Amino acid sequence: MLRLQVIIFLLISLFTISIVNAQPANHQLSKPFSHEKKVYLDEKAKKLYWPMALPFYVRLSASPEDGAPSFLLDQVSPDAKSNTKVDVSEGIQLEIPGRQFIRWFNYVTEEELMLKFYADGDAPKSSEAFVNAPIFTSGKNTFYGKGLQCNVSSEDDFAGVEKTYYSIDGRAFAAYTEALKFNTEKNVNLRYYAVDKVGNASKSSTVLFTVDLTNPVSTHETVHNFSSNTLSPSTTIKLSSTDAISGVQNIYYFFDDQASPSVYKGANIKLDHLSDGIHTLHYYAIDQVENREATIDYVFYMDKTPSVPEIAVVGDKYPDKSGDFVSPRSTITLSATDNKIGVDYIEYKINKDKFIKYGGPFVAPFNTGLFSVRYRTADRLANLSQTKKIDYQMDFTPPTSSFKITGPSLQKQSVIWMTNDTDISFSSKDDGAGVQKIEYQIGTDALVSFEKPFRIPNEGQYLTRYWSTDNVNNRIENEALLLIVDNSPPEIIESFSLTPTDSISGKNGETINVYPRFLSIFFAGIDRSVGIESIKYSINGGEEVEYGSPLLFKKDGTYRVKVMATDYIGNTTSKNFTVAVRN
Repeated sequence: MLRLQVIIFLLISLFTISIVNAQPANHQLSKPFSHEKKVYLDEKAKKLYWPMALPFYVRLSASPEDGAPSFLLDQVSPDAKSNTKVDVSEGIQLEIPGRQFIRWFNYVTEEELMLKFYADGDAPKSSEAFVNAPIFTSGKNTFYGKGLQCNVSSEDDFAGVEKTYYSIDGRAFAAYTEALKFNTEKNVNLRYYAVDKVGNASKSSTVLFTVDLTNPVSTHETVHNFSSNTLSPSTTIKLSSTDAISGVQNIYYFFDDQASPSVYKGANIKLDHLSDGIHTLHYYAIDQVENREATIDYVFYMDKTPSVPEIAVVGDKYPDKSGDFVSPRSTITLSATDNKIGVDYIEYKINKDKFIKYGGPFVAPFNTGLFSVRYRTADRLANLSQTKKIDYQMDFTPPTSSFKITGPSLQKQSVIWMTNDTDISFSSKDDGAGVQKIEYQIGTDALVSFEKPFRIPNEGQYLTRYWSTDNVNNRIENEALLLIVDNSPPEIIESFSLTPTDSISGKNGETINVYPRFLSIFFAGIDRSVGIESIKYSINGGEEVEYGSPLLFKKDGTYRVKVMATDYIGNTTSKNFTVAVRN
């Protein structure tokens, strides 16, 4: 029997396939029908077919009509060649198939008549052909997919095929009239045979196969650095699929609107090529007989955007192109924001130190000068931001301040005598962040920001404090000053060694005391604040002379005396008087 030879491309399954034995279990197989041998007359072709299993007899009749008397010839003359006498009482047995002849020979005229018929001893030949469905073979097992039909064909060389019969899964044989359809998933035992028109039946042929109509079932698994449906560039996806019958042929996948799918080859699918945002992984599997499962859609968010770190200074800070100035009171804080999954950690380092996790505000190193802070952050998917760097300058040295007194003044340590014409001013310098302001306070008055020199108009003692503050609020208070405003000149006291002896009238009618010769006049000055710097005098409009000893008048005359006293801050007073000396 000819069998249909099918070329099968064996595809590698990703998973071990459990091969189902196609032989149905515990079925009592039905037997083919019993077919009686018979003679067949092909009236159209006028051919007579005789089954070889039946012997034939020769009868003579005087009429061709059915039922006419006939006479059995059971004796023949001895064979001329073999001189053997043939006994045909039990019929003549045909030995070879094909054309057969009964020869009548006219012994007188030597004419011959050949009566022809056909001997048929061969059974028909049958074969099956499976169509309209994918096929897969594994070892001795054969699987078919959806739409399977089986065409059984039979042919006979002589009398021709009368019928073809088939049996499925051991059931009774039935006449084959049309293609067999297999729409149920199961193991199938198909048997078939044919019988020709003289009753020759072929041996039944058996075909074992499995009909697989079930789709594979696929799943996915996300691996490494993900949270729910939010994935990272380092996340991968593993696909798997199972099929209980013919086994998985291939798993296919594609992203978003990709034109054509890719074959999954077992290695986890990388995602680092995807852009930030929402994506869909589409995947499905096909088994060995082309059963395809519905496409599965896995929607996820690709988070490629790392957290954004921020740095801030709480407290003292002053901008500078080389790096903002900060003070020991300043604290540095770090923060981060993330657009999707959230911040995992922030880390930083100062200068060449190692990165450490940020746990809260920290202070800058207590060293004057420039230092650097490098910082970065990671989200919960381990997306690490770029490292940012910022420079700061530590300034913990306060400015240096000084005061200046312009005008009449006398300073003894932190005590300064001055007048209401004296200017007071302050100055400051700072080598770091620079001077922000200078302030001072006179007595219990309100604080005043120094802008320009000032004066104190009223006499009195004023405890004055002053200080300067740099741009990061470093401040040191200077020693207080005691400012004594003295606008009062000294008091002059004169005394005479002799008493007046007489008095006369002057040119302007004033009274002038007259003293004896050798009169001495003494001068003294009183100043209740800064003290007397000098006493000077002049006589009769003459040159001013520094008073050092008493004035002595030895000669007679009238004397106009002018005496002047000056304190240490320039307050000056003078006194004029006239005396007359007579012998």
